[in-house]
Amino acid sequence: MKNHLKLALILLTCMVISSCAALRLPQLDKLAIGMDKNSAITAIGKKPDAVVGAKQYPGGNVEVLQYVTGVNANGRPEVSWLFFYNDKLVQFGRPTGNWQYDADAIAQNNGSK
Repeated sequence: MKNHLKLALILLTCMVISSCAALRLPQLDKLAIGMDKNSAITAIGKKPDAVVGAKQYPGGNVEVLQYVTGVNANGRPEVSWLFFYNDKLVQFGRPTGNWQYDADAIAQNNGSK
C-alpha cells in the first residue's frame, strides 16, 4: 500500500512539472513594431491563445491576437493584444476592452477611411 501511494505521488509530481511547460508565458519583450505576423509569433515563442477579431478596411486588414501574459491577484488571466495591419505589428499591450475601436483607429492612422 505504501509503495502504491509513493508511486501515485511521484506520477502526480511528474504531471504537475510537465504541465508547467505548457503554461510558458509569451516573451513580449522580443517584439518590435513593424515585425511581420509570423516573425512576431516566432519571437514570442508560442502560438496565440486566441484571435480576438479581424476587420477588413479599404486600405488593408487589421487582425488582433491575444496572449495570456500572467495571472492577477484575483486569479484572473492577464492578457495582451497584438494588432497587425496588413500582417505588420503596429501596436501591442494590455487591451482597452474594445478591439474594434482600436482597429478603426489603426486603420485610420494607416490611411484607410
